Amino acid sequence: TDLRAICTRSARDPTPQMEPGKPAAPRVTATSCHSVKLEWVEPTLGDEKLPIDEYAVLYLDSTTHIASGSVKATSFEFGGLREQTEYRFQLRAHNNKAWSLASTPSRPFKMPSCTAKRPEMVRDVSLVQLGSCSANIKWVPLQGVGNGGAPILEQQARAVPKSATDDSPLVVSVIVTPNASVAELTGLVPSMDYVFEVRSRNALGWSQSSAGVQGSTRVRTSGDSAPSRPMAPKLVPAVTADGEAFGG
Repeated sequence: TDLRAICTRSARDPTPQMEPGKPAAPRVTATSCHSVKLEWVEPTLGDEKLPIDEYAVLYLDSTTHIASGSVKATSFEFGGLREQTEYRFQLRAHNNKAWSLASTPSRPFKMPSCTAKRPEMVRDVSLVQLGSCSANIKWVPLQGVGNGGAPILEQQARAVPKSATDDSPLVVSVIVTPNASVAELTGLVPSMDYVFEVRSRNALGWSQSSAGVQGSTRVRTSGDSAPSRPMAPKLVPAVTADGEAFGG
């Protein structure tokens, strides 16, 4: 691999149609206070639809570094990073003709302290409302040392059908902000038993899911899907330029 080309290739390349599409920024998870795992989605192929044969992984602090110039899969783990230091991460994709443009850098990612761990389990999850196709739940956000010693990055509320696995297509989930305490889950199946749970994520990964609260969606009725009754139009007389009404 030509590592110089990874870092220096210009956006003014004369044959951009041959290269893969620009990758999206990778998702970053710390696996320790000195290492990270990056995961990403394969970008679009170029006009010639040539397969991607490798990726280059770059990371940035005050300068740009090459973590690897030849990664075959859509994930990569590497170490040697400094604890409590902020980094951003980029990708380039390569086919047998050209390198793509570098992805937009990931959001700044601060490596955790070596004393940090994953967040504690979220507690006090309860159902606020449960209909035929949606539910509202609430909980108490983690505070103090509950974050494991690293800031909470996001939370996830989930509705898991009883006896279903976590990867079932019937699982409904939504990502909410780090300090959120409520969430709405839509797209539930009527007349189904669910377990509702919440988990949180810091730089080291997801916490264990909270203790689940159980509930059953109700039977869908005709009133749930019936369109609202249209309102009668309100007729307002138009006014001419000289102030006289017409059409009333």
